[in-house]
Amino acid sequence: MLPWGCVVAVIVTSRLVAFRLLNMLCKRVCFPEVFPALLARFIPSAFLVFWGNKQYFGSFAFFSRCSLFYIVAIVLGLLNVLLISLLLYQWILCKGPGDSACASCSSCPDFWMRYKNHCYYFSVEKKDWNSSLEFCTASDAQLLMLMDNQEMSLLQNLINQDFHWIGLRKNSSWRWEDGSPLNFSRISSNSLVQRCGAISKEGLHGSSCEVLLQWICKKARL
Repeated sequence: MLPWGCVVAVIVTSRLVAFRLLNMLCKRVCFPEVFPALLARFIPSAFLVFWGNKQYFGSFAFFSRCSLFYIVAIVLGLLNVLLISLLLYQWILCKGPGDSACASCSSCPDFWMRYKNHCYYFSVEKKDWNSSLEFCTASDAQLLMLMDNQEMSLLQNLINQDFHWIGLRKNSSWRWEDGSPLNFSRISSNSLVQRCGAISKEGLHGSSCEVLLQWICKKARL
């Protein structure tokens, strides 16, 4: 993720340093009354001075005497352009289509994946269903509740062959933790003790809630 504050600080600092250096060079080498103010205002375009004022200087000797001045101006100008371009690129990236996975944006915590308006956490360790639910709750998230088949297919492509706990549980019928029914997919279950839901590459499965599995948390991105 790109540190926005650092980029802005570097741009401002480079302009201040550029002004001081160019002001010093101009006082010692070139036109002391004219160039410091102009270049302090137009540092990113300083390379134009290199080409536009050679004839005005009138002699190659004078031009050689000011060569260090132009090199510094060009380098600092290009540095400013580069930093501004990086800042603009980051802004465009984070303002892109809502369905693009933008992991570099600052809207999701570290180690969470972004998809549309949500962040997802894929655990490495294994816990039972209730402990997985407690972990997600402590992270200001919920144990994964799927919205549709599109979201389900995306997550199935991201997980390995292992089962992952999701926020699906069976009382009288299979329901998500918010109370809404499972209505877009079938769940495989062949035992009365399989009362907690899990997801794998093959689909949704019922399992005993005491089994140790990995889990997936989900929360709205900031």
